[in-house]
Amino acid sequence: MNQIRLETISIPAALIGRENTLPQIRHFSNDCEPIPVDESVPETDRKYLGYGAGHSPADPCYPYLLQDDYGRERAPEEFRVAVLENDFLKATFLLDYGARLWSLKHKKTGLDLVEVNPVFQPANLAIRNAWFSGGVEWNIGVRGHTPFGCSPVFAAHITSVEGTPGLRFWEFERARALPFQMDVWLSASSAWLYVRVAVFNPHPNPTPLYWWSNAAVPQTPDVRVIAPSRTALNFAYRDKLRCVTMPEYHGVDITYATRNTQAHDFFYRVASSHPKPWVAAVDGAGRGLIQVSSGKLRGRKFFVWGESTGGHQRQRFLTEGDRRYLEIQAGVAPTQYEAYPMAPQSRLDWVEAYGMADCEPGVVHGGDYDIAIAEVERGVECAFPGDRLEAILRVSKEIFDAPPTEMIQMGSGWGALENLRRERAGEMSLIPHHGISFPASSLGPDQVPWIALVESGVFPDSETANGFQGQGEWLEMLEASASDNWFIQMHRGVMRYQTGDLAGANEAWQTSLRHRETAMVWRNLAILQTRNGDAAQALSSSLRSYRLAPTSRAIVVECLLAQFGGGEFQTVLDIVSSLPQGLRSLGRVQLILAKAALALGQLETVEAVLNKHFVIPDMRENEITLSEIWFEWQAHRMAITRGEPLTPAIVAEAQQLPLPLHFDFRQAIA
Repeated sequence: MNQIRLETISIPAALIGRENTLPQIRHFSNDCEPIPVDESVPETDRKYLGYGAGHSPADPCYPYLLQDDYGRERAPEEFRVAVLENDFLKATFLLDYGARLWSLKHKKTGLDLVEVNPVFQPANLAIRNAWFSGGVEWNIGVRGHTPFGCSPVFAAHITSVEGTPGLRFWEFERARALPFQMDVWLSASSAWLYVRVAVFNPHPNPTPLYWWSNAAVPQTPDVRVIAPSRTALNFAYRDKLRCVTMPEYHGVDITYATRNTQAHDFFYRVASSHPKPWVAAVDGAGRGLIQVSSGKLRGRKFFVWGESTGGHQRQRFLTEGDRRYLEIQAGVAPTQYEAYPMAPQSRLDWVEAYGMADCEPGVVHGGDYDIAIAEVERGVECAFPGDRLEAILRVSKEIFDAPPTEMIQMGSGWGALENLRRERAGEMSLIPHHGISFPASSLGPDQVPWIALVESGVFPDSETANGFQGQGEWLEMLEASASDNWFIQMHRGVMRYQTGDLAGANEAWQTSLRHRETAMVWRNLAILQTRNGDAAQALSSSLRSYRLAPTSRAIVVECLLAQFGGGEFQTVLDIVSSLPQGLRSLGRVQLILAKAALALGQLETVEAVLNKHFVIPDMRENEITLSEIWFEWQAHRMAITRGEPLTPAIVAEAQQLPLPLHFDFRQAIA
């Protein structure tokens, strides 16, 4: 048996609402924020640190729109899936959610080799905000979880190199303007899932490539993570990147996830000469997921949330009950703090294989890490002797570069739009082969004004904002257009801002306001004025934005944050009191209210808010604002009770109080 089926599965889900249409323009750096590096990291490992990895996790996702409209209430929902199945494995992919590998069932043992989340619960961990845990995801673009994780991508049927049915997924990644393609199929005669990937650089200049395949696997005390290296680059939250010797760190064997007291990234320093890089998570019976690849996918990582209260709380926030998972990952660069420099007009190909590790338990858990590595390496060599993976990569290229047999679904229209621009400009196509295409039928409303700009040089007026662009070629066309309306001036301002032309952005947005006063442009000006150090104007612009869109969740939250940041605490309270109940009850709004009330010394209001046990659905990764405000509130209470001024000693004493569980998201605290 070797078949493919399109089905639906029912999952309790908190679905994602409409995209946030505000352009995410707070920062415009191509490189990530410098990471502190310890002297233990060799110079050879520092060469590309910071190169092209993109925004820091706290930065926005331009040119994409945020997906931040979701809650915590779940109900059964139908999810469209594609199922690949043979006598050995059953692989289930979520079609509308970035082709996430949701489940990989090993049929003989009944084991699911990846963590299958029993619910679909978004949380704020991706570059577009919404992210959910479980399975295997495919991350491309800038540092962080993929912009496609909660969006459909192109999908089609193929016939694999082994003659078995398979799937093809592809999209156009807009932050770097790179198209990518994935073919997936099951081996005809063994229990391996193959994923063949190619990323294409159609540009006449080198372009940074960020790619990480992230697999979540069940975490139990007996699971050990093993990769072919005795050293790793370790990053713990609020610490430096440092080189450590595996498996012991501070006297603890950290290759067992549950022995880590806090969240950690471990990037194994796999030798560039290793022909088949791999990483495995092996349980007490010697079984678990192993991921192995051809040589171009060099990086390997082990991520653990840590055994802190906050680490456990983070995992509970993503699922139901007390399920635990860890991640094993593979990337084209050694770490996630750098990107791979793609040569001009080139492509990078590799093949990944996912299967069940079947090791001798006493060997992989016997204590000697070198022997454990050799035991897993033996299994890898048995499954893929010699250069078998590289051979699979070579012989599958012809099918990979050939058209699929039948379309399953469309992705976004941005690739088709970029191909239209390239065609009119006499540039090469995004894709140098016929394996994938971006058909005109994928174009939608977001691309309409940009199509007009390409075809006629006119950028039409619009009542509402459409998708944004990040490539310099689009700014050149906007500047050359004779159109003059609020819409084109808004877009000119956005793109000028992203290039660092702040004066040009201000000019465009002021012109836009003369055509039409819009909440979006006043909001954009508030960001610009804040950056320019004009705090009073920024606060005024933020309020004008709010008054034009007083029921917009995104505008309301940004206005409240701006007013709080500018010290206008009473204004925050006044705005919150005037909001309709649906907006006033939002967890993020309640948090800002409590912080403003605390700044004004209104402890009763703070207490009333904190006692509601409110939840912030989009609590960011590493965000500890809930614990901070609770400790600060307690310190104020202690000072008042004692009739003393608030002193550093009282603040330190308050920090020792037991923090209520629902406020504790501190990943770096044991």
